[in-house]
Amino acid sequence: YAYLDEAGEYYYDQANGKLYLYSEEPVAGYDIEYATLDYMFTLFGVEKINFSNMQFTGLDDYWLTENNYLGGLGGMSPYVTIYGTTGFQDRSAIYFNDCAEVSVTNCRFYDLPCEGINAAGWNVDYSFEGNTFENIGGTALRMGTHKSLIPAAAGGSWVEGETGARNVVVVDNYFHNIATEYNTPALMITKLDQGLVQYNTIIDCTYTAISLGWDFDYDYENFDYDNRVNLRNVDVSYNYISGFMTEMGDGGAIYVPLPNQSVDVTDFYINTMHHNYVMFSKNTGDGMGKMVVGIYFDISSSNWYCFENVIAEQSYGAVSAESDYAKYGISDDEAAHKAKSRRGSDYIYLQHIDTQETHNILVDSNYIINVRATTEDGQFYEVYQDFFAVKNAPGRNLVEKDTVYIRDVSSVPDYVREIITQTGCGGGKGELALLLSNTY
Repeated sequence: YAYLDEAGEYYYDQANGKLYLYSEEPVAGYDIEYATLDYMFTLFGVEKINFSNMQFTGLDDYWLTENNYLGGLGGMSPYVTIYGTTGFQDRSAIYFNDCAEVSVTNCRFYDLPCEGINAAGWNVDYSFEGNTFENIGGTALRMGTHKSLIPAAAGGSWVEGETGARNVVVVDNYFHNIATEYNTPALMITKLDQGLVQYNTIIDCTYTAISLGWDFDYDYENFDYDNRVNLRNVDVSYNYISGFMTEMGDGGAIYVPLPNQSVDVTDFYINTMHHNYVMFSKNTGDGMGKMVVGIYFDISSSNWYCFENVIAEQSYGAVSAESDYAKYGISDDEAAHKAKSRRGSDYIYLQHIDTQETHNILVDSNYIINVRATTEDGQFYEVYQDFFAVKNAPGRNLVEKDTVYIRDVSSVPDYVREIITQTGCGGGKGELALLLSNTY
């Protein structure tokens, strides 16, 4: 309880039965409530169900805190065993397993210590539209599990009728202050055939904002692309993301690992990623040298057409020639340190390990807004200038063309501004003007 330093924080001393609350107002006369459930709804094998205009809050989830937790890369924990599956956290307001024809619309999920929605097993025909997720301890919306964490009898990877998802729509949802306790993605779908992730707003999350695709333990050379799917026919578009990766490293606003076809299939158009607006905020990467990426194609990722996205990063003062850091409470030495250590300017990053080549990716006509000064011998030098960075190996069939690099907010073309204002949900649209107020 000695570490309570902000209003609203609390600590429960279970051994002595005492509750400590940091409050700036008197608490006399208020009722104190506490949750006693790990889930509100658990649904197995249910079809044709709709949650609409409902509110979900509370829940009693301190199990992971007491039993350890491995954050990052999706938020796996080797200590969690729920419904016979070890790995990703399952505790959530709504838990689905082997369900079909499900819709969750215009619902509010808030102040949850665990996750908002979690779906495991085989799930078909899901729609999540117009929902709000705020102050969520883990992932706000998760579908799927890790291959190595699925019992062998279930077939391991995505096999129709066993594990995975088909035909999922995630549209017009608002996410704010996500993964506050467990550093996991705000939105995560592990394996998906036919999907649309569009017009969502994600602001302030401790790890990756949108994570799609997941399967690190398969046989890369002999993968069965017909029967086992990572991502196929998935469109990610018109999403607005800001304030991502505030506590973790090695992730990004949009993160897509692993192949969707073999290296012999050179079609770029299996999946599309376009007209998204990614804004590096003052909290992105925390200024401490953590690897942070706008759009991240991780090991052996493949078959993406990535076009007309807008990625913006600010200088300390969000002005190209800014030099007076003192007015922001930043010393010259600290500014120089941040400039040299903050790996926040890999706008689009491709990585592969050993023989798992990143392949068949077309990056076409994207718009990069960077207002940090670029003099190499000055402390304002753009540290990580790479727009299209390919690490560890050359990859195969990687094409980048017609990138528009914009150095000054005032010179952003109208058609780029139009893309920005089209992104995000109705309750949180993208705005270029935030670059000017969102100083370091």
